[in-house]
Amino acid sequence: YLPSPGLCLNWDEDCPGKGLFYAFGTECGKSVWRNPVGKGFLKVTSSAWSEGSPESVLDPLPRNCWSASDPKTQAWICIELPESVRFTPSGYSLRHGYIGGGELRNWSFMASEDGVLWIPVRTHHEDSALCGPYCTKHWPIKDSEVAYRFFKIVMTGTNTIGGHQLSCSGFELYGSVASMPDMVDRSHWLFAQA
Repeated sequence: YLPSPGLCLNWDEDCPGKGLFYAFGTECGKSVWRNPVGKGFLKVTSSAWSEGSPESVLDPLPRNCWSASDPKTQAWICIELPESVRFTPSGYSLRHGYIGGGELRNWSFMASEDGVLWIPVRTHHEDSALCGPYCTKHWPIKDSEVAYRFFKIVMTGTNTIGGHQLSCSGFELYGSVASMPDMVDRSHWLFAQA
């Protein structure tokens, strides 16, 4: 099942990690979580990745999973939603992907409707919120009204050890699934009913 248009997924400090990617991975709570890339619901692309796999960033559980890109400037990871789904973000969270430093400090959270033209939704410069092994942090997005299909994290500077590795073992989106009346029949069997 895909998340239904109109479904709202809010950040909950008492139960973090249950956003859009979690909804895809559990078929909106109808099954045990399984990576939605393996189910064919989502696509993950990235710059070269050296530790773990880019798909592991969708795992909602705070496992000690070393996951990092190659140490190249402007390392990135991108999540692509199904063609029939658009999402209006109200926040996002990241989980650091390593035990020994290298936390993100400079990056942009970007979004796109078509995967070509990218909009910087939130930019971070010397943001020290991610601190410690596999720590998680949530950032709200203010006044977002546009629904997107592609979401990307792009490093714009160095991490805490002066490197360019994008160390990330968790990425989640919060907000609402946009109604797409010209693209999707809400009663379609693939959509979980609210």
